[in-house]
Amino acid sequence: MRRVIHDRFNIRACPDFYSLQEREAASLVTRLIRDPSRYNDHLGRCTTATMLRTVYGRQGKGASDEKITRGIREFIHRVVSAALPGSYLVDIFPWLMCAPAFLARWKQYGQRWFLHDSQMFESLLTSVREKMVSNIHMKPNYALTRMFYRPSMAQCRASPKCWSTKVASTTLL
Repeated sequence: MRRVIHDRFNIRACPDFYSLQEREAASLVTRLIRDPSRYNDHLGRCTTATMLRTVYGRQGKGASDEKITRGIREFIHRVVSAALPGSYLVDIFPWLMCAPAFLARWKQYGQRWFLHDSQMFESLLTSVREKMVSNIHMKPNYALTRMFYRPSMAQCRASPKCWSTKVASTTLL
């Protein structure tokens, strides 16, 4: 996984994200000036919107993107809460892993949220796929580069239409 992520998120790729980070920082400052008491919400929204744009090419604006942003923040909260040692009895008593799901409430909880979160992330990938198949121009993003055949970054930097023409005409890996 590290090798896959390193291709798009390495020190040489950082300049590609400067303008995005500047826009999100300006939006963050504006929100902080308007309502400083909700700084934690503003920071979370800024971080999530930046990642939405970087990974899925979403702008992070509009009601649907706000819903997705909120969903991702809730997902992160659930992951962090579940990862805390002692969050569930199974952390203390590992033999509870063998308990059937109807007796283990944490299994039901995990399964329910797994289905919900999988649907959310798959819908994001589907939207990227649909935009590429219908040849809608998208700025480069991580989902795009991993779902479809990707020409070299040098080729794409040389041609802005590279992402909407060459990539859309290829088949899925």
